[in-house]
Amino acid sequence: MTPRSQVAEGRVSALTAAAKGPIALTEEVIGEMVHRAAGADYRPWWRAVTGTGFCSNPIHLHRRHGLIGDDRLMLRCGNRRASVCPPCSRLYGGDTWQLVHAGILGGHYGVPTTVAEHPMAFVTLTAPSYGRVHAAGPNAGQPVDADRYDYAGHVLFTWWAPELWRRYTIRARRLLTRLLRDRGHDPKRVRLTFLKVTENQARLIPHFHAVLRLDHAEPVEVGDGRASEPSVIAPPVGTDVTSADLAALALQAAAETSVLVPDPTTATGTRRMSFGAQADAEPLDPSLPVAVRKKIAGYLAKYVTKSVTDHGLTARRVSPQVAHDRQVLAGLSPHARAIITTLTALADAAPEHYSAMVRWLHTLGYRGHVTTKSRRYSLTMGALRAARALWRQQHPTGSEEPSAPAMSGDRADDATSTDTAEWTYVRSGHDTRGDYLLTAAAATAHLEQLWARRDAREAERMGIP
Repeated sequence: MTPRSQVAEGRVSALTAAAKGPIALTEEVIGEMVHRAAGADYRPWWRAVTGTGFCSNPIHLHRRHGLIGDDRLMLRCGNRRASVCPPCSRLYGGDTWQLVHAGILGGHYGVPTTVAEHPMAFVTLTAPSYGRVHAAGPNAGQPVDADRYDYAGHVLFTWWAPELWRRYTIRARRLLTRLLRDRGHDPKRVRLTFLKVTENQARLIPHFHAVLRLDHAEPVEVGDGRASEPSVIAPPVGTDVTSADLAALALQAAAETSVLVPDPTTATGTRRMSFGAQADAEPLDPSLPVAVRKKIAGYLAKYVTKSVTDHGLTARRVSPQVAHDRQVLAGLSPHARAIITTLTALADAAPEHYSAMVRWLHTLGYRGHVTTKSRRYSLTMGALRAARALWRQQHPTGSEEPSAPAMSGDRADDATSTDTAEWTYVRSGHDTRGDYLLTAAAATAHLEQLWARRDAREAERMGIP
């Protein structure tokens, strides 16, 4: 059997690879790699793979035009999880860095540099303690005594965390309004904006990290005397609220935010959920060095690439039967297995409230977004991707040929394309395990080149020969 006839059998996706571990470099796999490299279609395949940024789980599209016309297109999967697709995860993390950086320092993407002078605070909101866990070592995050660990509380906090954050933002805005009125200012002239990232900690429970910022809430007059658009990010005027005031307000809002939720495991049938005592808020004064603010952007971007897939779970929704599948559960840590068992138990005990929990087993009960932001905090992911697509159209790489077929183009970020409706989904993943390994090797080499260029620029900046 030739490698070409093994395409259907050898087809692999990043999810399969992540679940089964590294692909063994067997004689069969080596044959697939050699067949691809020596094949007549290697160049168009390589252009397509390069166009996806060496995606681990590319999406294949197809369209027909006329009687015999046939086009194929390969797009990047765009998954943010590093355990699923490292290249796409790195790109997603970089986009998040741009969002945070633009909102903290400004100076690009239409965000003015004056945004750095706005009152800001870097906030961390943690989950309460539901039992002692190991702080370090191979068992980090695992309960010291699983029998005494409050798994019901753990799961309920994870489930209600998005609602807690929503109530937190409402409470913070109300406290800001009260503070402004107490100081004789007009609350309608100030707007509280934020960007929040969810971190899944070692104990498999979500924590929140966010940047809060005060902006002017009304159109202001610009240089030529015209009124600016309401979307312009302008410094708050007519107020003396500082970054320290905003940080204190953020901590007070965290302490005063709670929600009463159904809990079939308690005598009263309810439980009050709130944030943990280890909340923190640091003022981001304009006096802080630029390097410190950039580190905060990198800190937040790092967490969007993490997920529960790092602990053996798939990134896609799974059947509730997973909770009873011994083979699947055997690949999870005892802590993760206990969380899944608790999720299904709560769904069975209170179906009127928690029947939907079984749809979120793959996230261990977290049903919120990993990143949320105010509309006017900075730019959007869509704007970033549209700008990248435009840049690539204007700066084609040397490997791209104008007359190449459609499959060689990078349409992953092309938000301006007008013919997307003509394309139909075919499948995801690489044709063979050999293709997967060739792409993974190219992705590693590409990343090493990027780091080498960065090190060279840094050495040149510091005057190191």
